[in-house]
Amino acid sequence: MPLISWSKDTLHSHQMSLLIQRSVKMIESLWLPYTTTTKIISTSSYIHELLKRSKTTCSVFQLALYYLFHNRKRIQQAVKTTMNPYIKCGRRMFLASLMIASKYLNDKTFKNKVWAEITLLKVQEINQIETCFLKLINYDIYVNPIIFEKWSQLLCGQPTVHCFPIIGIKRSSVQEHHPTKKLRPVQLNP
Repeated sequence: MPLISWSKDTLHSHQMSLLIQRSVKMIESLWLPYTTTTKIISTSSYIHELLKRSKTTCSVFQLALYYLFHNRKRIQQAVKTTMNPYIKCGRRMFLASLMIASKYLNDKTFKNKVWAEITLLKVQEINQIETCFLKLINYDIYVNPIIFEKWSQLLCGQPTVHCFPIIGIKRSSVQEHHPTKKLRPVQLNP
């Protein structure tokens, strides 16, 4: 694996900004015309804070975005026709997508009680949001590794995507997971 010429902080910051911008556009394009709730903070700030509190890895974030993109037609149809407030809320559905991606990629992951603490929601609501999203995407959470690699490259605009936390403390290599291969240490030049 080639060495990266930027510092770890710069890479984190650049990649985080890029992915957050793309996720905001995706969420707003799917939900904005149908959202009736008032925002207390911007979608960008919400996503940034959620990623920071959950110490989400790049791969988990990318998979969460893939779930939204891959199921966009189902989501758009459901948002237009449902009365379910969870489906009508892009932030709740993004949260569910992130939770499911984390559970899919990581052997050790947060329980819904921890997600409730991270988001300041009740555990019951976290459970309902998760179930609602899984039903919405027809429980289709498998992603072909080749498709995921192409998706990662498309999102980040780079040939190699590294698996590390976007914000916060680096997880141990035991907790990191990439769907296409085992992780090897990545050297970053300061």
